[in-house]
Amino acid sequence: MQRLLLLVVLLQAIRLVAEDSTNVGDIRRMPDAVLLGEIQQQSTVEAGVGFTAPDAVVKLQTPSIVLPPFLRLIRQTGEAEDQGVRFTVRFALDTSRTGTFRGPIRFRSGLVVSEIPVEATVVTEDPSKPRVLILDTPWTPVGFDDGSLIRPWLDVVRQSGATVDYRWLRETGNYEPLPPLARHDTVLVSGDSLSSLSTAEIDQLLAFARDGGRLLVFANRFFVGSVQAANRLTATTGLRWRDIEPTRTIGPDTPPMERWTFHCEGSDVRSHPLTEGVRSVHAVRPSPIQISGTNAVALVKLTGQTNAALAAIRPLGKGEVVGVGLTLWAAWPLEEQARTADSARFLANLLKHRSPARSDR
Repeated sequence: MQRLLLLVVLLQAIRLVAEDSTNVGDIRRMPDAVLLGEIQQQSTVEAGVGFTAPDAVVKLQTPSIVLPPFLRLIRQTGEAEDQGVRFTVRFALDTSRTGTFRGPIRFRSGLVVSEIPVEATVVTEDPSKPRVLILDTPWTPVGFDDGSLIRPWLDVVRQSGATVDYRWLRETGNYEPLPPLARHDTVLVSGDSLSSLSTAEIDQLLAFARDGGRLLVFANRFFVGSVQAANRLTATTGLRWRDIEPTRTIGPDTPPMERWTFHCEGSDVRSHPLTEGVRSVHAVRPSPIQISGTNAVALVKLTGQTNAALAAIRPLGKGEVVGVGLTLWAAWPLEEQARTADSARFLANLLKHRSPARSDR
């Protein structure tokens, strides 16, 4: 009877662990879910998640992290933190076959289990779609804790009609060279990938634009070092970011966030194919882009600022360079006021481009 009672208690403990995987043993999941949305077959999608476990959990048993079969492990690391260990798992989605795939990334240490669900739908490749390479990924342990917050970005991708590849090339302790760019119509660079560009890689990106590609550069003071990196990349284009966060003059009791918030509309939005359907654009804590020369123009001016653009374009050879005074491109369409404006439409327009030089045409 005593053995039977012990067995019942053990089974109940296992059931409770399985039912409550959100924060079992104070394990923090980052994010709490990975929603990859609709992905074209043969695309590249790299992402990452994190589990932070207290020392007491880690000491129970050497932790194991198991991925579902539709994900491929790229790299796994463990880093000591105050009274715990943060485990980071970097992975890629298998896009070789179509279908809807669901399954958890499972962390286990002894009887303690925590899971992060992953969901993706891989559809048949459509070669006629514009192809975008993003030298970054929105699915990381330092991105959205709430995985559902990625949905507005997925809506932008859907609206653009583009096939998007995500390459997480640069992170702490990891550095990978730029991949070949010829398959793509547009390349978006920001964050760590922008800040770590070598001289040779700058030449590679500018050559891509001259050959007919669109180079999107996102930077602002909020992401320390990105303004200087953007100015290195665009030094010859007439686009130059200022390493500041301008404020609007409203009133003495205005909260700081409202002072940093710009709502650009009317004559601030230039009539241009990239602003088609865009009447207003919203931005929080932007860094202004100054324009020099005769070829570069402001697509969206920062309201109330002199020679200051939120977004600007400069033709380069057969292609173009577009600068935006923000860094968090995936979070931009998430902001409530940005959704009521046309910021998501503008972002979708930036992803629509057909390069005459793309190698598979």
